Amino acid sequence: DYVQDYDGVTAKLTIPDGYVDDSGDWMCEAWNEAGEATQNVRVSIK
Repeated sequence: DYVQDYDGVTAKLTIPDGYVDDSGDWMCEAWNEAGEATQNVRVSIK
């Protein structure tokens, strides 16, 4: 499982118990009335 937090300015994704199977390419998507954005990241858990 994972935990999403948002303090009104910053969004954070926490993976408390990361496993090797959680590794891979993840995409962050954000949107609001001003527009939208995406960012790909590679997560590596060893």
